[in-house]
This record gives sequence, structure tokens and C-alpha cells, in this order.
Amino acid sequence: MPLALQTETAGTFDVYFDSTWNTSRRFSIARLIGDHLHVSDHLLPATKAKTARQQFQRAFAQELLCPIDALLAKIQTDHPDDEDLAEAAAYFNVSPLMVRTTLVNKGELDREALNVVA
Repeated sequence: MPLALQTETAGTFDVYFDSTWNTSRRFSIARLIGDHLHVSDHLLPATKAKTARQQFQRAFAQELLCPIDALLAKIQTDHPDDEDLAEAAAYFNVSPLMVRTTLVNKGELDREALNVVA
């Protein structure tokens, strides 16, 4: 579980990651930034628990790293294929799953599109 601990210096944090994947680390840090802006705790966990806090963190990170307007401008099609999604993911430096989930959450793809992910 990634987490951030507030240091003695005001406004700074030590961040601890649980993944070496660049896209996972970016997503985790974006979640922690959103959490810091939303909640002023000394310990900011990025858990997998299904809580309102976790949902807020994930939504914040998704919009920060892969804004829907920029994503739609990048893919430029109403029916993106796996290659389109992979190119967009590389462009935004996020996972293809995040691109697919963003499009589903914004109503651009049917929810069934998430079942395609291996």
C-alpha cells in the first residue's frame, strides 16, 4: 500500500511506494496529492479498501493524469481499438486500463469494454 507521511517541514511528505512500475507510482502519487488536498492528516494511505476516500483519490488521480478532454482529442475516434488505447496510455504515461476505465466512466465506451481487459 503506497502512503505518504507528513514530515516536520510544513507541507512536505515522505512517500513510500509498493510498486516499481512508473505508471503505478504516478497513479499512487496523484492519489496521495488529491488526498492531501482533501484531507489534512499526517498519514495519507492509498489503500485498496472500497471507501469514499479511496474513490475520491482514484477519481482525482484519473482526471489529473488522463483528463477526458485531452484523451478524446488524442484518440480522435468513437470506436478506439486496443492499439488506440495503448497509444493514448503511452502518451499520458498511464496504464491502458486507466485509459479504458476513463472512457467507460465518462460514457464514451460501454461498461462491457472493461471485460475485454485480460
